[in-house]
Amino acid sequence: MQGVHLSASQLCEVLTVVQAADLAVPTLWLKQAMTKIQGSLLKLNLPQSSRALAASVALGYNPPKPWLDTYMQRFRSGLSELNPEGLVDVLRALSTAGVLPSHDWLTDFEKDVGRRFGFIGPVELSSTAFLFANLAHIPSDTWRQRFMSEALKFRVYYTGNEVTQVVWSGVRMGCKPDEQWLEGYVQQMHEQLKNLQAYQIAFTFAALQKLGASFEPAMIDDVLDAYALRLHEAQPSDTALVLVTVARLKHVTSYKWLEDVLDSCQASMLQYDGPELVTLLWSLAQLHHQPGHEWLNIFCEASEGRLAALSGSQLAQLLYGFAQLKWEPPAAWMEGYLRQTQALLAAGDFTGRDAASLLSSLSTLQHTPSEQWLHACLQLLYFKMPELDPEGLASVAISLAKLSVVVGNGQWLESYVSLTLPRLSAMNVETQVNLLSGLAVFGADLPRAWVAAFQLMCVQQAEAGKMTAGQLEQVLVALSSRRVTPSSALCQLYFDKSLPELQHTSQSSIAATLLALQQAGVQPDAHWLEALVGVVRETIRSYSLVELNGVSKALGAFEAGGMKQRWLSDLVAYLKEFFLH
Repeated sequence: MQGVHLSASQLCEVLTVVQAADLAVPTLWLKQAMTKIQGSLLKLNLPQSSRALAASVALGYNPPKPWLDTYMQRFRSGLSELNPEGLVDVLRALSTAGVLPSHDWLTDFEKDVGRRFGFIGPVELSSTAFLFANLAHIPSDTWRQRFMSEALKFRVYYTGNEVTQVVWSGVRMGCKPDEQWLEGYVQQMHEQLKNLQAYQIAFTFAALQKLGASFEPAMIDDVLDAYALRLHEAQPSDTALVLVTVARLKHVTSYKWLEDVLDSCQASMLQYDGPELVTLLWSLAQLHHQPGHEWLNIFCEASEGRLAALSGSQLAQLLYGFAQLKWEPPAAWMEGYLRQTQALLAAGDFTGRDAASLLSSLSTLQHTPSEQWLHACLQLLYFKMPELDPEGLASVAISLAKLSVVVGNGQWLESYVSLTLPRLSAMNVETQVNLLSGLAVFGADLPRAWVAAFQLMCVQQAEAGKMTAGQLEQVLVALSSRRVTPSSALCQLYFDKSLPELQHTSQSSIAATLLALQQAGVQPDAHWLEALVGVVRETIRSYSLVELNGVSKALGAFEAGGMKQRWLSDLVAYLKEFFLH
């Protein structure tokens, strides 16, 4: 090739064409061409020299340090000449060549731009922010505040891609814009919707949400309608980003819009990578939208081969999505999923929170994993339980109980119970009650201090009107199953709260409560028991034989324990006769 006889400007264009055609070029020719370009670097426009750099690196030749030093000098002074796509190409080439701008270079450049705030134009401002965002450079608080101020001033000058560039850069740089800034850019995005491509709508919408913007429902619908018109050009990452943003905003979309988007997803499901599939399912779970068996089966086919590439957190989110949709994947998919998660659990590659989430999702799906899987999960949790928040810690016992898994490791249970004690007060009432029931299923030995603290807390909450009669009943049944005698205060609160509801209490519930009181050696309140006897008389034919036998034995025990009331003796005799005949 005789390209070295061309001008530097012509060589830049030739290199771009050669790279696009994927032609083989001798290294010597590339070296000579880049040397000639170097002599004119400060005269060439930046897009030209940048395209030459990107092409040279792509063709296998990394320019020497003097070339790159001269280029970076030109790059610094003419950054605003590059559009976002050009800047990304340059950064990719510099990365491949191993010469990305250093932290010191970026800091000096930040200071230089900072000194010129108020004099630089909108393009240079957005280009600088985009550079920092792509290189993960976080400017100082002062710089970011000035950037926000200048960007707000230039807002009306930004159209199309520039709006995306500014708000996305704001997210990447950790900016915290005020309400005026957010309102201004939400309005600017709305006005520019017709000029935005699918990926720009997705990135701008998501970035503004992450920055804390508020959207009127009608505004969100306009954004979604604009995106729907561009579905044909959208990439999987764009759709996943739009859906997760809608989910985070808790916006109720139109059924048609969501179905159109899901149809588009189904047609291109195999193009989605693992994280995009996780985001897709998580978003649907948050939106409480069941896409149907066909869609979910195709989703499983697409995700099955990508499980190995997912992190522990992503795998937990994936199963969470299925659990929230109340849909269990096919057996083959679950087998592969549990095999992959077991390997990561054994390697310690799950956080405690994600391991607890796995158990919770499996319990929702009523899918009991193998003993080996449970061993790996509980072993990891043994070391990572301290990092769980109160609700997450309680969910472990609750989930295992739902799966009818009995934990026989005394050391594990002792550690678990001791960790729950200081966290009890931070749990909501429903969680506290379910935790106790779960521990009762395990047959866990509850220390006196734990039982005392739990009962005192129940009494305080019941007195404050925060516990229902049903929850108090659940507590009494769980305590009695562990041969723990409920406190007199707790029992009396139960009698008082349940008395008005006895007429509507189920037969199984009455039988369970009476059995619990009998096991715990508690003599019921006479007024409560008299009312209960009346209810049993009226509904006796609705009891099963097992329930009737339990009621009969419990009432007989109360009578033998000193409850000498005619109505009780009469009913015990009647029950025996009814039961026998």
